[in-house]
Amino acid sequence: MLLNKFDVMLKRIRSHSALDNRGLVIHDRRVVAERDIQDWTKEWRKAAGTVGQLRNLADVPLFADSRASRLIQAADLVSYALYRHYDPDRQGVDYAENIWSAFDSDGDSLHGAVHFTPYFVGGTCGCRPCLGRPAKSRVGWRQRALPD
Repeated sequence: MLLNKFDVMLKRIRSHSALDNRGLVIHDRRVVAERDIQDWTKEWRKAAGTVGQLRNLADVPLFADSRASRLIQAADLVSYALYRHYDPDRQGVDYAENIWSAFDSDGDSLHGAVHFTPYFVGGTCGCRPCLGRPAKSRVGWRQRALPD
């Protein structure tokens, strides 16, 4: 799902600005699933499935040690801010409030962050990613994710 969102963002940028960008996915090397992720990406590039075909990636994901990469450390900070935003025991500053504007969006629709929760399907979750999703995308997600 995440790679598909990234691919769709690159496609939208290309169609709006005529820039033929390709995306690069960089993942923390310390994760044991490196081989699986690379294999999945190769398969996704070949055959469309429930995720959709990835057409805008420059290559298979690259892996780097987060201790040596400031870019991955920055991604860790974003992840931590989002984790804290949804943590029910959170106290103090909501770091996510400072970064929502950096997520991919188109008008009032927030595409770069998706909150997967049962409330997302019903449209009753009041968080920024859920409120920023068009109603038609919630219906499509329900059909794919929740069997009858």
